[in-house]
Amino acid sequence: LKAFFKESYGMDMSENSAEFSENERNTLRDLKQYLTSEAYENVISKGVFETMTDFKT
Repeated sequence: LKAFFKESYGMDMSENSAEFSENERNTLRDLKQYLTSEAYENVISKGVFETMTDFKT
């Protein structure tokens, strides 16, 4: 998962969320919103990782 986020979004997924920049927090918030609303049907049919790959910040 860490490698996926690094490759896809350029984010280092720290174990301490307090270390995330404001931009990284916004990206994660937007991704969560995308996965739970707009792309919900894609998550079911294509899977989470492929759907996350489609998400652009």
